[in-house]
Amino acid sequence: MRVCIITTKYNFKTSGGSVGDIDLRARVLTSLGHKVTVVSAFSKFNSDLPEFPYRFLADEIGSAGLLGIQIGIYRLLKKYEYEVDIFHVDGQVFLYGAGLYRLLGGKAKVLGFFNHWPNAWADETVGVTQRIIPMLRPIKAIKKRVRFFLERWFGVPLANYMDVIIYNTPPLAAKFMSFGFKKGDILPDFVDTEGLRKQEDMDVEKILSRQNPSGGIITLLCAGRMLPEKGFDMVVRAFAQIPHKEKYRVILSGTGPEFNSLKKLISDTHLEAFFQMPGWVERKTLLGFFRKAQVFIFPNWWPEYGAIVLEEAMSFGLASIIPSGGALEWLSGGTARTFKNSSVDDLARVIQTLGDNVGLRITTAQNGFKHSASLDYRILGVRLEKILQSSVA
Repeated sequence: MRVCIITTKYNFKTSGGSVGDIDLRARVLTSLGHKVTVVSAFSKFNSDLPEFPYRFLADEIGSAGLLGIQIGIYRLLKKYEYEVDIFHVDGQVFLYGAGLYRLLGGKAKVLGFFNHWPNAWADETVGVTQRIIPMLRPIKAIKKRVRFFLERWFGVPLANYMDVIIYNTPPLAAKFMSFGFKKGDILPDFVDTEGLRKQEDMDVEKILSRQNPSGGIITLLCAGRMLPEKGFDMVVRAFAQIPHKEKYRVILSGTGPEFNSLKKLISDTHLEAFFQMPGWVERKTLLGFFRKAQVFIFPNWWPEYGAIVLEEAMSFGLASIIPSGGALEWLSGGTARTFKNSSVDDLARVIQTLGDNVGLRITTAQNGFKHSASLDYRILGVRLEKILQSSVA
């Protein structure tokens, strides 16, 4: 089977886990005997490209804005259609152009992969809303209503011409389907969980020593892009409520719009002695933080979104704390400790409970570790292969 994966950019230096996800999809399909090509559509943003076991092409749409991008992907699909049996495209970016391609008789089948809201819905996010100048908000609201109307009644029927859709979490699928998109398969983000487990020589028994650190200091890790909606400040506020702070250290790894305000919050609450904020770090440094930590905290996120970093934390044998309900709890397989959404008090309670109860930390970490095996990209790759094959049959 000839598969062409079209994604936005291949930036292996600063982009999030979605780039690694696409790379692993291409690698596993190649290992299963398929001819795979990956095409980046905005190649000026590519960086730190490794050696690939599949063909990689750096193309360029050269368009911006919703209409320009959809026209660009339509042209890109036409350009490569005689070389492939099925396209695998970033659905939330290329959805309407991909649907138009099939509506107008495009030769190759199209699979749309959705792991994020469409860009057209982006102004729903807290971070963007807060940055809108107050006097422009009424205009923005009108534009949003018009765009939603056009996309709901004209765009969605067009996107549904794609042959098959994959969503990466059930809550995300529900959100799309409530907007009129057709039902699709559920396939989590691809992560090399087995590779991480072997790299760290980690097993269930070794979690016992991991969760009983020498010196008795428990390290809490929170990592990612420091956006308002990720709730890093909740970790600081929750930690401020915990007694016996001397038994903890907290690593807030990452950078972003909230970095300086977080530093100020830590200073204002006189917690500098307990927090480490290294900023953006190389991948090998981040893995070092995973090795050092006992507890991983993902304080807040959109309920529809999964998180590759959570899968990695479970693979390292960390006990995870996440908001209750939503995609993160689904992704954890119910193995993580949960707290009430947006509740600093409840987050503080769960942190203290895990900190005081080594047996609970061990059980939580071991269950998450066992569950991470089912999330390995090789297992998911076989499921992806079956979806692709049934689509081209």
